[in-house]
Amino acid sequence: MKQNPSRSFCLFSNSRNPLIGKLNFILTSLILLLLPAFICLGNETDQDATTSSSGSIIFSTYANDSWELWSIDPDGKNLIRLAWDKNDLHFPSRSSKSPYIAGSNNKREIVLVSPGEQVQKIEALPANCDHPAWAPSGDKLVCACYTAVNRQEDSDLWIYDVTHDTAGKLIQQNHIQSYPAWSPDGKHIVYTSGRRVGGTRVVESLWLVKADGTDAKEVISDGYYNIQPEWSPDGQWIAYASNKSGNMDIWVMARDGKEAKRLTFDSAYDSDPSWSPDGSRLCFSSTRTGQMEIWVMDKDGKKPRQLTGLSEPAGESMHPYWQK
Repeated sequence: MKQNPSRSFCLFSNSRNPLIGKLNFILTSLILLLLPAFICLGNETDQDATTSSSGSIIFSTYANDSWELWSIDPDGKNLIRLAWDKNDLHFPSRSSKSPYIAGSNNKREIVLVSPGEQVQKIEALPANCDHPAWAPSGDKLVCACYTAVNRQEDSDLWIYDVTHDTAGKLIQQNHIQSYPAWSPDGKHIVYTSGRRVGGTRVVESLWLVKADGTDAKEVISDGYYNIQPEWSPDGQWIAYASNKSGNMDIWVMARDGKEAKRLTFDSAYDSDPSWSPDGSRLCFSSTRTGQMEIWVMDKDGKKPRQLTGLSEPAGESMHPYWQK
């Protein structure tokens, strides 16, 4: 028997009773009126789940007798092996506008990595380069390239143009420049500049330079190690590692070098800070459990939580980069 479409929402079977018929009509009308709201509510929930995505963390880990690139979600799930190479892979950096992960190997070559594909060396750069960082636009890389001067190592910052496959020096500065990081608006680069003082003692300061290589200026110089600076997503803060407390810890400062604040207070070695895409958290490397692992904490240093811990006894993890 063909079903009457008008009864598809009926909740009572005795339609001959006038009172029941009225109730059926009222209930059916209410359901039809509320159904779009339920549908919209469902769509809104799905949209929120998408927009609240917290990205994933790429890092370098020692596994299978080499340093490889892996990724993990900030809740500790979805541990994925991304890339490996006989020359090891370190210091991953990622731009949402590029299909490649940039990294460096143990030969101090800057390489491009597409997960599951062969590692590509950037031939346009000179020998002995390290610490690559993507521009937000995804069409340029900045890195540190090293030379030997009077039997002492020196380095400068170089820019690689992906579109034209060309490279050129961004700044030439005395001593060793390292760990460059591009501001979110693409207008500035923060980096570490290190120099020897009093024989074997090394001082490492933080500097800012415009993306065209002009107006380089020191923003933190306190006589300690200040390394691995990373911009917050809003461009107002810079996280970095420092031994100012007598121990290597994670610190944060305003972009002009003021309001420096210590975030970690553990006796372990804490380094390699990287911001979450929404700026609410930081990931970092730490030896708190006896070997170097990836940790996550709130932006104020609270709620630290270990993220990695591979089964291999020598499976240390470091150099995290929190990607969108």
